[in-house]
Amino acid sequence: MNRKTANTISLSLIALAGIASALAYPGMADTVPTHWNASGQADGFSSKLTGVLIGPLSALGICVLMWVIPLISPKGFRTEGFASIINIFQVALVVFMLGIGGIIILAGYGHDASVEKVVPMAVGALFIVLGNYMAKIRKNFFVGIRTPWTLASDEVWAKTHRLGGYSFVIGGVIMVVTPLLGLGHIVFTAVALTAGMLPVAYSFFAYKRIEGFGDE
Repeated sequence: MNRKTANTISLSLIALAGIASALAYPGMADTVPTHWNASGQADGFSSKLTGVLIGPLSALGICVLMWVIPLISPKGFRTEGFASIINIFQVALVVFMLGIGGIIILAGYGHDASVEKVVPMAVGALFIVLGNYMAKIRKNFFVGIRTPWTLASDEVWAKTHRLGGYSFVIGGVIMVVTPLLGLGHIVFTAVALTAGMLPVAYSFFAYKRIEGFGDE
């Protein structure tokens, strides 16, 4: 996906979300849920203005971040070699944040958005998307599994992100089905942490095996 396509999709979705938010605003409750606990119970509330702005502004912030990253990446860690992956991540994250914004608006109208099911499934889907492209990320300071050991070795970076791709996809699939099977937030959290931490731990042992920690 090229930059123009990513920006067209992202900004169009944000604009549509902004219009939908403006139309939804008058009919929403003055105070709306904006945070839920692991059981799906609302435990954080904000004004309805904040509620309608969370989705579009968060999505716009993702875009700005993705636009800035290529501009500030230092030599030797440039992102041009995997620019299409950054563009895909941008669209995926924009969709995710706008989805969260939509849940908040529904909650502002008193609808049960089944947060305890929808959000874990959405997070799992995001993991699957990220995992599918993780092996194509080249060494940089902003995107990917950035540990001291991956940044110190091209081979460790490549091997870690290959494993990370599998870890994220498999973990994402499990996270998607977890709420459908009624397994609860403890299982979901354990799977998410395992999917994220497994490649981090692997990078240490891979560096030890490939590069070693002995004196030069």
